[in-house]
Amino acid sequence: LLSKEAPAAEPPDKYKMPESYAQIAARKPVIAYATPVLEADLRVWGPVALTLYGSSTALDTAWYVKVTDQKPDGTQAMVTRGILKASFREVDPSRSGPGQPFHPFEKQELLEPGKVYEFQIELTPMCYTFKKGHSLRVEIASEDIDYNSIHRQVDVLILPWPVENSIYHDAAHPSHLLLPVIPDAPEITPVKSPVADINWPAP
Repeated sequence: LLSKEAPAAEPPDKYKMPESYAQIAARKPVIAYATPVLEADLRVWGPVALTLYGSSTALDTAWYVKVTDQKPDGTQAMVTRGILKASFREVDPSRSGPGQPFHPFEKQELLEPGKVYEFQIELTPMCYTFKKGHSLRVEIASEDIDYNSIHRQVDVLILPWPVENSIYHDAAHPSHLLLPVIPDAPEITPVKSPVADINWPAP
């Protein structure tokens, strides 16, 4: 569930590789979170980022994130996506902005297996309206069949198998999606122009 409410005491969600590859190959999500059915249109225009608290039993992993539009008939439409190699998680705050974490990619820092880290993952900026009756869905995995990815090659060659990744969403680890939501403009009552009441003399 994606909710505006802050998380409390919740267990992490876990998945293993290579078992999760079967779901990816079948075009099924490994882990997905969705909003309740929207009661009104939701306009999201601008930069988007996911703050994810996660851990891995491996020295490195990758986070593939997709935001999709879940339609009433159950089909999905891709809206935006992003990817981050866990060992290049460092962020330069002086060059970052809301929804735009800047990763210098200058220093690789391997993970300590089992330790929880914060990952700030930038997604492609979006200009999209989720319609009433639809849901916004976030999918998370460590591979993507649509990417010609070097991540899988590196992981298979140097990392022990199986690997278990965990995603945390509790009070101490509040994973969240930052969305630039454009609210409805307030209705404005038309004001009658005083010029309309002036009786101009006939020519």
